[in-house]
Amino acid sequence: MTSSLLLEVPLYGIFCAWLVLLVPAALVCAMRQQWLYFFTGFVTFGLTWFAGAWITLKPARTVVLTGVLAVIIIGFVVARPTPIVGYDARTLQYDVGGFLSFTDECENRPGGGWTCFNYDDSVSGDVPYRVTVDRWGCWKAERPRGKSGPRYVDPRSSGCLTIWSHTRLFDLVF
Repeated sequence: MTSSLLLEVPLYGIFCAWLVLLVPAALVCAMRQQWLYFFTGFVTFGLTWFAGAWITLKPARTVVLTGVLAVIIIGFVVARPTPIVGYDARTLQYDVGGFLSFTDECENRPGGGWTCFNYDDSVSGDVPYRVTVDRWGCWKAERPRGKSGPRYVDPRSSGCLTIWSHTRLFDLVF
């Protein structure tokens, strides 16, 4: 999990900072009617915006360190929000089963863990998985062994709950 966080936290943080800075950059470029600057900044994920701001403003070291710290904190909250907000059966099912699953929520197993369902088009329905979740919101799913059910379904799956799992963004759009 640590190795994935080293990659995910900066990427999520930079992406969120880019989204936040997109609107002010567009407004400034619109007021100055300099759409080429906005376009080049948009295409380069804001690198030209930051370079232009760096040259023009010459920020203090504390401002730069505060910005880097904010990107890391925001990236961590977006990459692993579960320690802060927790999770529920619906959020876990959305992440394990995806938006194609027919089941709305995972079922809490008496012995601990969850039973979640993942859609499989080869059986035209949901296939059950035993799911365990750690405190960081990372889950491991394993298909129960037995004679029932298809043998060609992927027996293991894993992932981590992110802010996108908690918001169920795909459900909001469609």
